[in-house]
Amino acid sequence: MILRTQHLLLTTLLLWMCLPVAAYAQVTIDIIPPDTHASGDAYAPGTVIPVAVVMNTRSATVGAAEGVLRIPPELAVRSVSSADSVFSLWVKEPAVDGNTISFVGGAPGGVTGTGTVFSAVLEVVADDTAHVYFDSARALSFAAQPQDVLRRAGDAWYPFALPRTIPDDFRFERTHEGESRSTAIGYLEICLLSEDMLDRTVTGVLDAALTDALRAFQEREGIVPSGLLTEATRVALNRVCARHALPAQLFDISLTIDDRTLVPGDALSSRVVFESFGQVPTDVEIAFTILNTQGDTLYEVEDFVTVETQRIVPRRFDDVALAPGSYMLVVRTRYGDDIRDEFTQPFTVLPEDGTESGSWIIWLLLALGVVALWYITRDRGQHTAPRHQPVRRR
Repeated sequence: MILRTQHLLLTTLLLWMCLPVAAYAQVTIDIIPPDTHASGDAYAPGTVIPVAVVMNTRSATVGAAEGVLRIPPELAVRSVSSADSVFSLWVKEPAVDGNTISFVGGAPGGVTGTGTVFSAVLEVVADDTAHVYFDSARALSFAAQPQDVLRRAGDAWYPFALPRTIPDDFRFERTHEGESRSTAIGYLEICLLSEDMLDRTVTGVLDAALTDALRAFQEREGIVPSGLLTEATRVALNRVCARHALPAQLFDISLTIDDRTLVPGDALSSRVVFESFGQVPTDVEIAFTILNTQGDTLYEVEDFVTVETQRIVPRRFDDVALAPGSYMLVVRTRYGDDIRDEFTQPFTVLPEDGTESGSWIIWLLLALGVVALWYITRDRGQHTAPRHQPVRRR
């Protein structure tokens, strides 16, 4: 009975040892460029933006990947190419499907390192900030039992230039929510705010308050209303807007971190987004600071930018080496008449062994199983009864 129990325990342990250890999720898929071009300027309608979807496997080997990239209506896809892809086998080659680009591909022998999955050419077709992101994505390890080792699928923000005047061909367009939203409408609001004909914050939405203000403006200017935005109304609004220098207080500033959980080899990446419907360029001082949990300053750098309508300021902290632990990114801005703001975002650096996946627990249990097997074997040797020798009779 004891021997059968020992065999059962040994068989169970060996089968358990054959189970795959949880893979270390460390692969990233990013959209390059992730934001505004190097000059920091916004994109105007008609601008062509070449982009690439790039995969970084780090130390992992990826056998296949799939994803669905969402393209907003502010952008049009002009072309998609997989000519330079790290994948050579395609279940579904990258292609436009409505307002998405989807793909399913792989490579014999797997892929290790950094390489392009596919590239595309996008064109700006509207005057609003566009957000490109993945609806879904997976990266499967090159193994007998593939596991999803994708840690992050990045996104991209492309800001657009606010028109300096109301365009000749501008028309109110209804969205799926029944509202009209655009930076050109925000420009209209600024004009009417400057003339004290509108009492609210800038929303970029055509609603009853803005419609009433436009009607009142037409009446004041002696314009016979044959429509909400006639040629005479547009000319009058542009003339009014040119008279006003808009204050810097219209700024809307936000701070984001692309990934709050970093693994070895990652660099902290952030972006500060400035939005303003103002006409006057504003100089902004930006200070980036990294603090530890004790509040000690580990890194600090200052930058200087000029914002006119909208600008995204990306920053990668490639020159910062941080030990595993929790940290805080602090961004302080100063602009205008000594207007100061402060923004914070927490982030974490994982240890080298990637304990986020919990694989250390499996190895610990494995070690305990080996120790248990050793004790079972030892006890068997100690408690085995001695064999009886036959007694010979004379």
